[in-house]
Amino acid sequence: MKTLENPRLGEGSEISVRANETELGNLVTDAMLAKAKEKFPQTAIAMQNGGGIRAAIDEGEITVGEVISVLPFGNDPVIAELTGQEIKDLLEHSVHNAPDENGGFLHLAGMKYTYDSSKEVGDRVVSMEVNINDEFVDIELDKVYTVTTNNFTGKGGDGFEVFEKAYDEGRVKDIGEIDWEQLRDYMVEEKYLNGVVDPVLEGRIIDVAEEEPTEPTDPEEPEEPTDPGDPTNPDPTPTPEEPGNGDGIDDGSKPGNDNNGDGSDQGEGNDKDQDQTPGQDHQGDNNQNQDGKELPKTATNMYSFMLFGAILLLSGGAIVVYRRIRV
Repeated sequence: MKTLENPRLGEGSEISVRANETELGNLVTDAMLAKAKEKFPQTAIAMQNGGGIRAAIDEGEITVGEVISVLPFGNDPVIAELTGQEIKDLLEHSVHNAPDENGGFLHLAGMKYTYDSSKEVGDRVVSMEVNINDEFVDIELDKVYTVTTNNFTGKGGDGFEVFEKAYDEGRVKDIGEIDWEQLRDYMVEEKYLNGVVDPVLEGRIIDVAEEEPTEPTDPEEPEEPTDPGDPTNPDPTPTPEEPGNGDGIDDGSKPGNDNNGDGSDQGEGNDKDQDQTPGQDHQGDNNQNQDGKELPKTATNMYSFMLFGAILLLSGGAIVVYRRIRV
């Protein structure tokens, strides 16, 4: 139904088949668990090392060749009887190099767990749950669980000393299957996927260190306020630092601007005002302050009327004097 990536860190990818849960890893382990249960119904958990998943599957029809490319080593699946404490130790080794890559990083089915990559190696696993009768319950450290994996891992490959010890003690058993055939049959058979392959991420493996929110940054230092006695500059915030239309020019869209649509607050003085500092009187060619607010016109109009009236009075007096002189 979609491309099932097999990512590695780098080249633009922030996740890896050797460090993170992946859709393809979930598909592989789901197949392992389902097919192991057919012969050993008590099997509860499947584990697949990320280094053993070697290729992606393209969207569309899946060929046998693609399946073999995903699992090219022909490893025989095995089952092992392990305690909850041994499972924890396996998971600790799985994430010992996290968040960096590790070929022994284990993909899982039948269980989920959380860990903290910021903690000391060997003490990272926070919680473990196993799916029993479609319900997730805590894994008990002293209880024995049946786990299936491939024979490479089951014999201690990738440094899994727990599996090596269990193998030496006879607790690891070959189940007579081939891993890539398990995957092929699981995708095809009607009781499983019936040809519709669409795995998803399910939160089976979670690093709580990556889930924790980052600490809030310190608030920005407030701008030095303008002299409260300056009536022409009531807003001390510099216009160029405000979010606007992206070109550094105040478009009048901020609350409080005198934006009457006639362009009177867009004077040519804006370009000059950008280099001014807070607290200065900003006046461009249209008598704007730094917020682009037009100065009040009331006083100007009053003085204009007084001057005009004085001129009329003087003109009238001059005319009267002129006429008397002529008479």
